[in-house]
Amino acid sequence: MRNWSIISRIWSYVFLAIIFLYLIFIFSKTVWKNYLINRQIYKLQKEVEVAEEENLRLKNLVAYYQSEAYQERIARSLLNYKKPDEKVIAFPYQAPSKEEFKFQEQPIDSRNNLQKWFDFIFKKS
Repeated sequence: MRNWSIISRIWSYVFLAIIFLYLIFIFSKTVWKNYLINRQIYKLQKEVEVAEEENLRLKNLVAYYQSEAYQERIARSLLNYKKPDEKVIAFPYQAPSKEEFKFQEQPIDSRNNLQKWFDFIFKKS
């Protein structure tokens, strides 16, 4: 009879331990899901903030494109318009000569990268 009570007590402890481990497993799984959801919410909130900033920038750009100042600037640059009391000075275009485009050849540096760094750090030429 005494052995039966010890065995039943051991089995009850084992059963309680299994239930306790199962509850810990369920709890940790819930905490992990909560963490993942909160991380996703944070990412989505950041995306919303970026989208709102982009939306505001685009609204400002549309407002600028519809403004008088923009239309006047485009009319002046593309259509060569000017105000009635404005004086315009035009400079003739001079293409650069071929000698301006000649490149001077640089000597090839045969030092390895380590030597270049060493010389750079210690100010050698």
